[in-house]
Amino acid sequence: MAVTKILMRDVSWSINTGTPGSPVWVAIGGIDTATHAVTKNDQDSTDVNSAGRLEHMTVSRGDVFTLTGRRLEDYSGGARDAGQAAVEAAAQLFGVNSIARQLRGTSPGGHTMIALGSWKCTPWGGSHDDFASWEGEFTVTGAASWT
Repeated sequence: MAVTKILMRDVSWSINTGTPGSPVWVAIGGIDTATHAVTKNDQDSTDVNSAGRLEHMTVSRGDVFTLTGRRLEDYSGGARDAGQAAVEAAAQLFGVNSIARQLRGTSPGGHTMIALGSWKCTPWGGSHDDFASWEGEFTVTGAASWT
């Protein structure tokens, strides 16, 4: 088959509620938008030999993944989507424990991104006639693994 575009709706997202050595991957439901923001820090290396031109060197890089969608909840009993609930719980951790979860994104062709990091979560949002929104922001620590 020819290389082709993939639909973002066919990418699956999950959180590891186990450990990196013994992962327990839980699907995060309700996602309709995923973004990957790349950050970098530059150090100015301009000096008198730069002929009036700015010079720099990139000294560090980072990644943030933001998953946005709809809050999923059972109307009759209040049961939550297990993945969303796990993200919300991870977003309450701090200190050394805040870097205790992994995010995995899997493409339809089976390529994966796995990263260790910390979560920030906005579990509610919207106006009167909207579906309740849900957002999880994952800040990677170190480098993500891409396979």
